[in-house]
Amino acid sequence: MESLTIVITALVGFAVASLVLAVTADRQRDRAAVLARISQYPRTSVSLVSDYNPASVLRERPKTGNPFLRLFIGSGNYAQAVSEELLTANLDWDLGEYLTIRAVIAFVFILPSLVVRMPILALPLAVVGFQLPRMYVHRRQNNRLSEFDDRLVDALTLMANALKSGSSFLQAISTVSQEFEGPIRDEFGRVVAEINVGTSVDSALENLVKRVHSYDLFLAVTAMLVQRQTGGNLSEILDQIANTIRERMRLLRQVRVLTAQERMSAMVIGALPICLLIVFTLINPQYPRPFFETYTGRLVLGAAFGFEIIGFVVLNRMAKLDV
Repeated sequence: MESLTIVITALVGFAVASLVLAVTADRQRDRAAVLARISQYPRTSVSLVSDYNPASVLRERPKTGNPFLRLFIGSGNYAQAVSEELLTANLDWDLGEYLTIRAVIAFVFILPSLVVRMPILALPLAVVGFQLPRMYVHRRQNNRLSEFDDRLVDALTLMANALKSGSSFLQAISTVSQEFEGPIRDEFGRVVAEINVGTSVDSALENLVKRVHSYDLFLAVTAMLVQRQTGGNLSEILDQIANTIRERMRLLRQVRVLTAQERMSAMVIGALPICLLIVFTLINPQYPRPFFETYTGRLVLGAAFGFEIIGFVVLNRMAKLDV
């Protein structure tokens, strides 16, 4: 019976791996075909300079190149929301690849429960494995947003100086896309690319706010749009916004320093029971056996784990202040 279980597990793993390879190979063939067609046309000059590929803003982000997966994904709100998450995280995955990766990791997490013959753990482990890629995407989004906010003040200051030197508004945006690295360069470069292919300046700036969920950027873009409608000295407006954002970031750092003790308390309280369980297990291996071998013990252990998570979330929320 054990041999049959191992064989079935291996066959299922092989099938999942084959599916991943098929999706990847299909996408690579699509890319090669698109590049071959694009290479037949001469390059045309554009009015603004940007390292962002203008052709990429014209095509819709593919959901998947595999027709089998396309039948299950569809084109609903969920597919659109996940595609926007991947775009915000700057991940070059289509929706089919992303869901396939999540399914494979969920299956890998299920394997230990099959090996140790504890099917009751299969569902929780599958949920954890399925959510891990999403946590990675959210972490990429947060890191990218943090890096964007850190350089936004410098970008606005550069735009203001470019306007003072006689450059137009569009040339100032193009200067930012050339002089900076990272998310600032990518996002402002996409604005320039959208304008190059015919999008209005207002729409390109609104799309920038939709891609980058930054409150500081929302303030800056709102001021730019209002100035374009009512007039005024945009360079002075950008300088004032840059100063406002700079003071807001300074205040936010002070708040983080003052709440550091509460955040550390949340981590200590969350980790203390787990560490004590490990220490007691090392001292006396028979001590935690009732928690794992009896139904009541597993129920108590699960409830304690749930309360630990709730306490950790509540303490972190209490230490988080909106500035």
